[in-house]
Amino acid sequence: MEIDLKKVVSYIHTDLSRQNVRAVISDLYPEETLWRNLLSSVVACGIVKEIQNTPVISRQRYNVFVKRLLDEYGIQESYVHEALGKWIEIYSKLDKDVEPKVIEVPKPVPVYPKKKQAPQPVNGNYGDFELNLLSQDTAEIKKFIGKEQLEMTIPNVVGGKRIIGISANAFSELSLVRKINITEGIQYLGRDSFCKCRNLREISLPDTVSQLGSGVFSHTELDSIELPPQLTSLPDGIFRFCGNLRSIKIHGNINLIADYAFFACIGLADVTVSEGVEYIGKNIFDRCEKLKRVALPRSLKMISGTLKDHFLSKFNPEPEAPESFTIACYQGSYAMTYAKAHGYSVEDLDEVS
Repeated sequence: MEIDLKKVVSYIHTDLSRQNVRAVISDLYPEETLWRNLLSSVVACGIVKEIQNTPVISRQRYNVFVKRLLDEYGIQESYVHEALGKWIEIYSKLDKDVEPKVIEVPKPVPVYPKKKQAPQPVNGNYGDFELNLLSQDTAEIKKFIGKEQLEMTIPNVVGGKRIIGISANAFSELSLVRKINITEGIQYLGRDSFCKCRNLREISLPDTVSQLGSGVFSHTELDSIELPPQLTSLPDGIFRFCGNLRSIKIHGNINLIADYAFFACIGLADVTVSEGVEYIGKNIFDRCEKLKRVALPRSLKMISGTLKDHFLSKFNPEPEAPESFTIACYQGSYAMTYAKAHGYSVEDLDEVS
């Protein structure tokens, strides 16, 4: 396994949750889909927290961990030992009564044995989809290979496999589809997975989605979208060049809005940033010609660079003056200090309330 788990953990500055582990591994090791799911599964079922609180792992406790992962996720046992070993190496150690052979297993190779009752087809193709098989029972959609329809539903079960995610570029550059329904149970959408679906106007996301990849909806015709409640960040360029997007509400569970999130959303006129959002990346509203005002919450702690383009460059020959953009904010807040320091017009929300 090529993943440096210590490096992954060092990039997580908040809580060590499944979605944070998945997000960092996706960024650092985008091709390691299998290990992204294995290592995050150890976190999801609470084992990592127990490892952190146990200086020495006994044989009995170790075997309990193994059984829990086998029972809950149906992962191959060799993978279980390898994943546990990586987490224990960081936070604890094994007692001398644990036989070395328990964790010294051959390096796993992501080849999936055929199930007797349902042999796997060649190349992982199931009807309209090519799959990445993640375990005996779970998979992600690697590529859509079927015939486009005006309205499409992405299922949560394909070929007897439970679909938990959509891989990078899986549905990119479809030319016909206008509406996509994603079924409950799917947990993540990979990088650029719907990028350049030029006629895509509507997409429904289930509450189970907790992670979105960079540029996932860029270059589409989405005019609005409801963000799922488990989502904790908006990745870079998520709505880049969505010229038809008119309004969006960013709920308070979202902690971070990354760089260029709404770049060139020329129709965007109304943005709600709820209390709870803490970090905003640079230039998120560049080339949003109709957006003249945004209200920022008290919870905001940092904005990287500028919110909107007002610097002369070859890409911006007629920059907008900073004072023509209004930041509505509260007295004593970071947003108020930031707005005044960057020359934006200020609307005092304390006076309004």
